[in-house]
Amino acid sequence: MLRTIFLTASKGDEGINMPHIQRIFFLSRVSDLTMIITSIADYKRHLTHGTITVRSPFAGKLGLIVFSAYWLFKNRQNIKNAIVITEPTVVGIAGFLAKHFSDIKWVVDVWDIPIRHHSKKNNLTKLRIIFTRFLMKLSYRKADLFIVGIRPEFQFKYYQVPEEKILAWQTTIWIPKSTGDNFGKRGDEHFNILCMKSLHTPACGLDILLQAFSKVKKNILNARLWIIGEIPEDVEKTIKDLGKLEEVEYFGFIEHSQVLRLIKEADLCVIPWHDDVDLAQLYPTKVMEYMTEGKVVVASGVAGISEMIKDGRNGVLFRPGDSEELSNKIISLYKDETLRHQLAANARTYNPKFDTIRQHEEIFRSFQKLVNDYSIIDVNLTDERFLF
Repeated sequence: MLRTIFLTASKGDEGINMPHIQRIFFLSRVSDLTMIITSIADYKRHLTHGTITVRSPFAGKLGLIVFSAYWLFKNRQNIKNAIVITEPTVVGIAGFLAKHFSDIKWVVDVWDIPIRHHSKKNNLTKLRIIFTRFLMKLSYRKADLFIVGIRPEFQFKYYQVPEEKILAWQTTIWIPKSTGDNFGKRGDEHFNILCMKSLHTPACGLDILLQAFSKVKKNILNARLWIIGEIPEDVEKTIKDLGKLEEVEYFGFIEHSQVLRLIKEADLCVIPWHDDVDLAQLYPTKVMEYMTEGKVVVASGVAGISEMIKDGRNGVLFRPGDSEELSNKIISLYKDETLRHQLAANARTYNPKFDTIRQHEEIFRSFQKLVNDYSIIDVNLTDERFLF
């Protein structure tokens, strides 16, 4: 069986790093997986019986690197022809060192920017980040494969990874077994607009959404806006004058079951992002969840989202930062129920790229090629999808 070793400093919270949770979930079922994690991480609910978990006795990413390097060196004779997978952080140094310890292959799982550049940090922190990014750039030359779940032509371009080493893919989800017609099935007469983000940073565009909604309310008297997620202080300041608009409900961070209920009751789902490079290169999970539930999505036309939504076919795009265009498009959709039905129907016919099972089949075939293992891998785990 394919032997894999996964190094991660993440805690195991699917609400933060769902892509690598999916990877670990599958790896534990189709390979001989060993997890090397921090002392506070919890992956039990995602791993199948028999998965080996090794905990670092040291704190933080540096501690995990030191312990992983020690463990890999100690076990170098037993992990020949294995695949070591690292997260897109400085933890990758352990993958680089592992290449010198044994006959292994190193895969970097890039679900986010490796060593994100922070322009607002102090000079000392900026210097540390610059040095770390350069160190990882050199280290990545030794990696065998990069699973890249972001647009590779943006910040990832800095690392100068050869195209033949990149397996580019979009973030994926468990496709619902049935996504019946949720259109219009609500218990009230409101026209419900939903916006959801775990953390609404300034670039997420709440200011644009609320500006647009102030105009929407003048034209759609029964309009109601639901905002889900945490709103930090710097964002609260930017929406201070708009934050008390009538028919705007703030839910904060709520359970996933409640999120799903609100999605089902929504008429429109809005993603009002600014054209920020950190966001533009992402493939938002929420876009897929909205579409597979047959919801009309009105989204900022940034790069990643524009690849997922075809304007006027399975959703609606507007110019990033343009609250006037956003409000006009919401009003037009409200007036044209036939168009809303058509967009919802087209959205429900999901793109196969969204299906996590199909995409992981491709990922595992790539793993097999690295180690010349062509045994049959069955990732048809539909009966277990609700473990997420």
